[in-house]
Amino acid sequence: MLQMGHAEPAAESFLSKADHEKRQMVMGSANPTGEAARYRFDKVVNYSDFETPQMHGSHYRRIPLKGPYNPLEMKLFGCLQSSGNKMVEVEGQSVNTVLLDSDPEDNHTRLLVASSVNQTTKGDRLRLRQTTLMPNIPGLPMLLMLIFCPTMEVKVTEDGTRVASILCGLGFNKYTKKALYPAHDLVLMLDTELTEEEITKVNGIRFYMNQGVNLMQEISNRMSSQEEMITTQQALKKSILDLIYTDRQVIPRTGVKHANIWGLTDENLIMLKPNMPDQMEDIWPLHWFVKLKRSDRFNMDVSRNLDDMDQMARNMIPMKQIECCLCMVPCFTVHEVRLHLSSDQHKQKKSEYMASLEYEEDE
Repeated sequence: MLQMGHAEPAAESFLSKADHEKRQMVMGSANPTGEAARYRFDKVVNYSDFETPQMHGSHYRRIPLKGPYNPLEMKLFGCLQSSGNKMVEVEGQSVNTVLLDSDPEDNHTRLLVASSVNQTTKGDRLRLRQTTLMPNIPGLPMLLMLIFCPTMEVKVTEDGTRVASILCGLGFNKYTKKALYPAHDLVLMLDTELTEEEITKVNGIRFYMNQGVNLMQEISNRMSSQEEMITTQQALKKSILDLIYTDRQVIPRTGVKHANIWGLTDENLIMLKPNMPDQMEDIWPLHWFVKLKRSDRFNMDVSRNLDDMDQMARNMIPMKQIECCLCMVPCFTVHEVRLHLSSDQHKQKKSEYMASLEYEEDE
């Protein structure tokens, strides 16, 4: 399952470890039956086992009890700015009234969608109906926001090495710099890395979605055929699957200043515009991105990789299979390492890498 990409390695839970230790203690004891009885927790406790409290005197007071609460019960929070300060609860007759976290060690953000959202008369609670708990796929909330949101703006960390959060909504007025619909703006703090490659794939999906909507109008006017729609749908399906099954690096959640304000992206960052033009009739405009700086960890790994390849080429260290971090080219022999280091491709990649280091030092 791990090799096929259908599962991810996970540490054994605390409850599983505790149960395993108890079983070992029971099996290793001289009297397994008696030892197992000590760890039995299904004993029914009767109220008659306790003394009746004295309900008179100045110290007597009736206190309403609440609960019990399960530590695995998940809490719901609204994503929009207008629902951030409201309590969210699911309708009592729904199967998702009580949501238990089956994997408490997994801290990825999960998404619950509802087709009906009602607000109480006091305005402090939201009641959800016809809900669906989305699968626990790392980065799925981020992908859904990027695919379907009208406009998106990235918020990078202070060092500019990764995207900390994304701001989604209708955007802002370019002249007044005010949000067009601030109540429905959404700030999503990322727990998986967002890269330029993923933005390119998302833009490809949005392009096919726009093309499909335009084809519907053209087919109704007999200007296009159904075969074109089928081709677009197949390309869209392939792009979505390719995006979902992309390996993503887990990152810690990081808060940034002005995450909910439009138009405050660092001016020193280089803006990367999509290579496909937008059309006026497009429903989903293509996203732009920024050129992120390389982290110190990446620079250390690349420098170590280049040093190892240079020493292998000089027979200063034993030869082993190695892959160039800049060119992603594997080398199995000393001869292949020497050929790769002398290739024009590697020299160009190395010069670009060294130039980027000088650019970061100047800043």
